[in-house]
Amino acid sequence: MFQCRKNGTNLRQYMKVYHKGKCGECESKIVTTRMGEDNQRVTYFCPACQTDDIKKRGQLKLPSKNSLLGWVQSGKDNSGKDDWTCSKCTLLNAANQRNCSVCLAPRNNLTATPAQPKRKAPSETPSLAGSDSKRLKTQEGKVSQPQPKKTGSVLKSSSDSQQTDCSKIPTCSSHKVRCVMRQTFKENENKGRWFFTCAAVPATKRCNFFQWADEGFPHCTGHGKVCALRTVMKQGPNNGRRFFCCPLRKDSCQFFEWAPGYG
Repeated sequence: MFQCRKNGTNLRQYMKVYHKGKCGECESKIVTTRMGEDNQRVTYFCPACQTDDIKKRGQLKLPSKNSLLGWVQSGKDNSGKDDWTCSKCTLLNAANQRNCSVCLAPRNNLTATPAQPKRKAPSETPSLAGSDSKRLKTQEGKVSQPQPKKTGSVLKSSSDSQQTDCSKIPTCSSHKVRCVMRQTFKENENKGRWFFTCAAVPATKRCNFFQWADEGFPHCTGHGKVCALRTVMKQGPNNGRRFFCCPLRKDSCQFFEWAPGYG
């Protein structure tokens, strides 16, 4: 990132969240939403990597090389291995501390012994007398039945498979690469229209492929105009899905239709 800012090059090739359908780190679905009320800024985040659950943060394996994450996580890797106990106040201090955090007693060879977990007393160990031994005998007599294995595969519904197969985004004639879908924002008669263009990388090798995408869009039933293509911003199971609606906001005819193949 420092070299890109210094040389003025584009950061888009290193982005793993923005304008992506899947996370570049864990391949989870990216949530596209607008935070707050009347907010025009679009927020992209990965619910798996960028989570606020404390229990899941310890399971994340984000890249820490050449980033601030490596500096922040450097003190967490060896925590708990060489912690030492103060001989005066019996406080458990971190391994990188030379003095006690409470009484400021110096760390010496006697107190530098690593802290060990407490052992259970002999009385706390379970005995095999009485009813416990009978339970073990009955359990040994039982024959263990094989249990079905749990697999992490999820069966996809027919609607999901149809959406992935019926892609309506063409490929450019020169590179045979799946085109990218963009929208015009210039102040002219074509403002708001969608079109397909070449998506080859780098940008210097892109061809001059161009095709209007709204030529295949349906027309609203109330006005007979070409529908507008929008994206669901509300967080939920339909987040990120695109749909067709009436292009008129004030006098809308409430036309609605899902837009599979334009994702």
